[in-house]
Amino acid sequence: PALRAELLTAMSERPGYLWRGHILQIFLAEGMLDRALALLGREPSLHELEMVMPQAIEQQPAEMMRLCLRSAEQQVRLAKAAAYEEAIGYLTHARAAAERAGLMDEWAAFVARLREAHARKRTFISLLNRLG
Repeated sequence: PALRAELLTAMSERPGYLWRGHILQIFLAEGMLDRALALLGREPSLHELEMVMPQAIEQQPAEMMRLCLRSAEQQVRLAKAAAYEEAIGYLTHARAAAERAGLMDEWAAFVARLREAHARKRTFISLLNRLG
């Protein structure tokens, strides 16, 4: 047990890009959602977010919604078509978390602000319209 705890700590302190997904899987398997979320930080990839989403949406839906919304906004600011697609992925997850947390008003207000702030980005707005 002591070695296990030491190994988990060492892995999370120096995750390295190639090992990060594996470390997330270990934390999730061990029921360490808080450590998994801490490892994600403020800018998780969509893939990483999708790894923690099943547990996080049950245990911390409000936190997941806000993390997804921040990530979506960061992607839209990149002003690239691929980033817009990823932003929609984050927004889709944010909506699911908002529904679970009873925060649909907050989600809808965020999307409305995003729509207004980026109204000139036709590609993004088209994707946003499909989101609903």
